[in-house]
Amino acid sequence: MNNEILFYTQLGSIVAYVIIVFFLYRLLVGQKEATIELLKEKNNYLETQLKDLKEKSPGILEERLSKRINIFENELKKLSEDEVHNKEKIQEKEKELQIEKEKLEKLQNKIEEFKELAAEYFCSDCGAPLVSKEYHDAGYEGHGMEYEIIEFECGKQIINNRVHRKCSNLQKNI
Repeated sequence: MNNEILFYTQLGSIVAYVIIVFFLYRLLVGQKEATIELLKEKNNYLETQLKDLKEKSPGILEERLSKRINIFENELKKLSEDEVHNKEKIQEKEKELQIEKEKLEKLQNKIEEFKELAAEYFCSDCGAPLVSKEYHDAGYEGHGMEYEIIEFECGKQIINNRVHRKCSNLQKNI
């Protein structure tokens, strides 16, 4: 049995050796893969930096600035054309606005005139309409005297520009 033990021991040693070598191989391969991955990332980083530096080269910057200047010149040209077009529209609208303002002013003047004329046909206190406006002659011994009597729907009565009876609507509101 001595030989058998020796045989199995050698066989176990060889199997253990193969397993250890396989384990070390896997460990080495894992490290190599990690190193390769790290180098790929570093390579990508350096490529990105190289692209950035190429984009920042004086020729590229000059080209970009030229494009920007062309864009701004085109925009200014369009704005100048639009300014002329818009100035015409603005002038038209200003004329229309002036015409409308004049119409409004005329209308306001007419309203004021109407209010002045209507003041004698409506009660100044409540706005009730005029019911009657009469003129009476009252005279004695050749001296004629004329009375103007104005009466509104609210009951207000004015005789010769003096309030004879007050507005009843005004008294209700008090």
